[in-house]
Amino acid sequence: MNKNKDLTRAFGEVMEECRRGLGISQERLALKAEVDRSFVGKVALGSNNPSLETIFKLAGALEVSPEELIRRVRERLAGSAKG
Repeated sequence: MNKNKDLTRAFGEVMEECRRGLGISQERLALKAEVDRSFVGKVALGSNNPSLETIFKLAGALEVSPEELIRRVRERLAGSAKG
C-alpha cells in the first residue's frame, strides 16, 4: 500500500482512539480544535492529511502532546508492517 496513505490512515485511527477515550464526539473535537467537523471526519477516515498546525490543534483538543500522537502513529505503523 501507499506509505502516505498508510500514514494518513494510521493518524486518523489514532485520533479516533484518543477521541473515543475522552468520550467526545467528532463535532466536540472539531470545536475544541477550532477546525471544521467535516475535516475531522475526513481525517478519521484517512482521506485528509492534517497540517502540522492542525496536528498541534488536534493534540491539544485530545489532551495529549503532538509527540504522543506521533508516537502512537509510529507504533501503529510498525505493528501493521509486522502483519
